[in-house]
Amino acid sequence: MESKSTSGGVVRRREGTLGGRSSRYNPYAVVTDNKYEKLKELVVQLGVELSLCVAESMFLMCDNRNNMLLFCFQICKKPDNPVSERLIDVMHHVYFNEIMSKNRLHPETICPRSVHCGLIGHAWEDFDYLIRLMHRLARFLIINRFSSAHDRLLTMDMAVIKRKLMKKLEDKLRSAKDASEANGFARETLEPTIAETWKALFKGVAKATKIRLLCELFHPIFGESWQPVWRRPTESSTPRPVYTISNDFAKQEELREEVVRFGVELSLYVTETMFLMCDDIPSVLLFCKRLWVAVGKDLNQPNDNPVIERLLRVFHYVYSKHIKPKNGSGDGGGTSSVQWELAMACFEDFYVGFRDLHVFVRDGRQEFTSNSIYETLRNIEEKLRRGKAVSKANGFARKAMETEVLVMWKSVFDEPTMGLWALRMMRVGIIIDMFYHPLLKEENSLVLAFSCLNIM
Repeated sequence: MESKSTSGGVVRRREGTLGGRSSRYNPYAVVTDNKYEKLKELVVQLGVELSLCVAESMFLMCDNRNNMLLFCFQICKKPDNPVSERLIDVMHHVYFNEIMSKNRLHPETICPRSVHCGLIGHAWEDFDYLIRLMHRLARFLIINRFSSAHDRLLTMDMAVIKRKLMKKLEDKLRSAKDASEANGFARETLEPTIAETWKALFKGVAKATKIRLLCELFHPIFGESWQPVWRRPTESSTPRPVYTISNDFAKQEELREEVVRFGVELSLYVTETMFLMCDDIPSVLLFCKRLWVAVGKDLNQPNDNPVIERLLRVFHYVYSKHIKPKNGSGDGGGTSSVQWELAMACFEDFYVGFRDLHVFVRDGRQEFTSNSIYETLRNIEEKLRRGKAVSKANGFARKAMETEVLVMWKSVFDEPTMGLWALRMMRVGIIIDMFYHPLLKEENSLVLAFSCLNIM
């Protein structure tokens, strides 16, 4: 039926029917059970293909156990969602049933510069993006009643993943296909088992089971005392700010030189404090860990913060090159010693100094920040004066250390020469070497470092 205006200009049609059915699109219409099941099948299929890429990467790196398990740790670092649960199952099966049981594993130290590690580093952003998209898709499908607008968005997302992202990842891994197959990767053999795992995507896994699988998977590198840490939602969902350097530093060379000078001075006082306690290795490591965690947690951006990165490198250089070789596993007076009390008296000044140096680099506020750092340096020098004779007797030589520390800080404004994945692997290697120490008395020290800071 039609209605016409009296002016003869506009013809209006009633929102009627076309072939007995409404022709109007309703974006809030509920998706039918049939469509819902098809969407679930598509997500499962994508999960299987993603898991095969993960498995292929594990076989590619199985000549270095630590590299491979740290890759797995990154894949499932947020284990409290269905996608991570399935990936944990897949990685556990591949590690124990396909690699370890068939003697394909070669334990080694972390080697961030290995060829295969470099390839995975090149593909890491694709893995990370795909996993986050899969989390999003699964979250929509957890509730089985959503609008047809969501239906269209989900279908579009899966089409993009399938056509572009997954193909991009597979192309990168294809360049090392011969190596992964030589190490035992067989796609046709693994695919049925992985497909069966992903069929349970929306059924959930008991927390006790997840803890068992994670512990079995990561105890070889983190130790028997390691336990997975579930972040609170507010912590895991808060985005970390991108680290930026003030534009002033691109224009004024003297500002850059001042940052380097402040960084060297603070680092030398940190080094002197480490030598002060070097007859007690656990105290040295505990001091370093507490300072690193405190500064990094306050700045909330340890991944790409050059100030914290230099602090960590100074810690490791002094510990591995000067203290550990000469003192072995020395166990002195612990946290009740006079040296420890002196180090803790300087702790707040160290914390303030590195925090202000970060602000200086970020904002270029020379008038305020440089004065604050000068004051901090004076406070530290005055407090450490009481222990100067002890630190010198323990081997601290300021002039000799200054040369090495200066090299680290001179590159603070340079672009990294290593890839992102290689930098992450180097950082984790330092953390494992220093903060997971059998004499470090604080329980789950490495776990604390990982849970307080998103170091990866």
